[in-house]
Amino acid sequence: MAKASRVGLALSEETLITETALYEMALAHELDGKIAISLATKPQEARHGADWEWWLINGNMGVSFRVQAKRLFPNGRYQSLLKGPPDPYQQLNRLCRAARRDGHVPLYCFFNFDHPAASFDGWDGRCLHSYRAPSFWGCAFALPNGVLAAASNRLRDLRPYTRPWHKLVCNEESVGLRGAGIGFVHEMYRLAPPGTAGLDPVVARPVPEHVLRLIQMKRARSDQPDAPFLDGAYWEERSEVPEDIAGLVVFEDRAD
Repeated sequence: MAKASRVGLALSEETLITETALYEMALAHELDGKIAISLATKPQEARHGADWEWWLINGNMGVSFRVQAKRLFPNGRYQSLLKGPPDPYQQLNRLCRAARRDGHVPLYCFFNFDHPAASFDGWDGRCLHSYRAPSFWGCAFALPNGVLAAASNRLRDLRPYTRPWHKLVCNEESVGLRGAGIGFVHEMYRLAPPGTAGLDPVVARPVPEHVLRLIQMKRARSDQPDAPFLDGAYWEERSEVPEDIAGLVVFEDRAD
């Protein structure tokens, strides 16, 4: 991202950064068989700024997230985080309403690069991986209440309310993928100021049919190289998937 900004290019949150990260994760788990990643993306004409739906599942139960991606700009701000008057938090409120309606946890994903506006060092983010600060801050999560508490789109103000996204599944070895995700959200709740509203308990719930179908299509591709790709045709026939969702990602825990 820093190199792109030096040559006057901007990398898209949804179509490049997110999918590249998912690609790298899928490659990392290609041989160990512990985690399977299924991905469906809408056609390129999908509305820019749409959300991602993420599922962490084991069997037929899971926890889901409605994820809004924002990238850091060279001026040290997440330029598209806040909207214009009369309500700078209109997108945040829409994210929370849609997430609550469909039973998801609303989540922001911030894509970062090393920037003098805030230090990415000095935090204990150890987990079962070889990455170390500042590199693991390239992708960071925040809850909407943290964004509201920061009352700003500046990196230096939002940084205390974010955590590297590997923390989402850091405890996977002991409690499984789904349990790790639930624990992460409750841990993030503690970053918010006392009395913050909207901190609903997070529990596993049955995985809906369209998510199970996505997993089945992924398995069909593993067994049949000529099976359909998980792309445009999938979305066109799924009326229950919201129009403002740009992508659906399932992380399936196969460790058991």
